[in-house]
Amino acid sequence: METIDELGPVLSTHRVDNRRRLVTGFWALAIGVVVGAAGVFLFGITDPSDGYGPNKTVGVAIGVGLCGLVIGVLQLSKAWRGGSDEYFEVREQGLVHATANQVRAWHWDAVTNVTIAARPRENNLSRVLGTGFRCVISFEDGSRTRLDGLAANTPAVTNALREHCDPALFTDGMNGVRRLGAWWLAFAAVFLGAGIWMVLTIANSSYEELSADGSTATEVQTVSDTGYLFLAVGLLVCFVGLISSVAFYLTARKR
Repeated sequence: METIDELGPVLSTHRVDNRRRLVTGFWALAIGVVVGAAGVFLFGITDPSDGYGPNKTVGVAIGVGLCGLVIGVLQLSKAWRGGSDEYFEVREQGLVHATANQVRAWHWDAVTNVTIAARPRENNLSRVLGTGFRCVISFEDGSRTRLDGLAANTPAVTNALREHCDPALFTDGMNGVRRLGAWWLAFAAVFLGAGIWMVLTIANSSYEELSADGSTATEVQTVSDTGYLFLAVGLLVCFVGLISSVAFYLTARKR
């Protein structure tokens, strides 16, 4: 690792918008706590005999709550590590990355691998989370640094890397997605089939059983309240998996 002064004058500075990451993290965490707590509360008061609708609501609430908590924790941890003044500098002789805890600098010759993953088309969520672009740079001392969509003018950084580094060091981060190709449709079919099975299981989870003399009928539940919860969460997972698999398949076709 080099010292900053050894890398020459600054050519461009790329600040990371950790303020946006902080706001997003707090909102996601708040939604996760509120919706998740509501789901747990409903789970405690919902009777399995209430049927599919109420139990599905419980499962979806807990699933959304867990997603919010995971996203919130990840975003807040990144914002905390980066600090309010995180930035990348492209210098004449190398790259600088400054965070709340340290400032690191590397010469262009120290780069051993650059993995770039960029979505062909971003959506609102990827823009907010900065997940539409990702660049992982590895160096000969074993250290790595990561650049995502919340850094300003990321193409200028990747262009500088391509200008100063051997083209053989570059890896397309979307290669894994493209390599699977039509397999993504198979994954989509699995998620769809699993979702249909869960819906049918819930729909046929109760029946009426007549007494010995046939005078009264008792409703029998074949799925417990915990079972309804897991089936509802499973439906949410299958829905997300189905949409993601189709999206990855469409991405794989764009070579």
